[in-house]
Amino acid sequence: MKAGAIVGFCILGAAVLIGLVVYFYQRKVNNMEHDAKAKFASRMRMSFVTGEGEAEKRETAMGAFARIDEDKSGLVSKEELWTYIHAKESNMTESEFNRLFKMIDQDGSNEIDFAEFLMFMGKLDGSKN
Repeated sequence: MKAGAIVGFCILGAAVLIGLVVYFYQRKVNNMEHDAKAKFASRMRMSFVTGEGEAEKRETAMGAFARIDEDKSGLVSKEELWTYIHAKESNMTESEFNRLFKMIDQDGSNEIDFAEFLMFMGKLDGSKN
């Protein structure tokens, strides 16, 4: 076998190995995000994910948002959400919380507005599967 062919097989093998590592890492991250959503949903104890009407879902979400928004600014800071979740879910790690916050804070402002909160709560229906 020629040296070029051996080098080619080595490169191909390395590329396949890297691809597998990336695939399994991404799968692990997706599972962690799912777990964070599930923990949050269970601690919110909202009938939001049980199929009630849209108006009731919005009203329930508004109540939850108001409870989390301690300073009543209309925005939930990272600290406010951490305080709320930590009181309800004392075994959620800071790493899990940071991933959860990043999922909810779609615009990256480090604050959650009601629209972002409502969108996230709507996505919790999918986390039950």
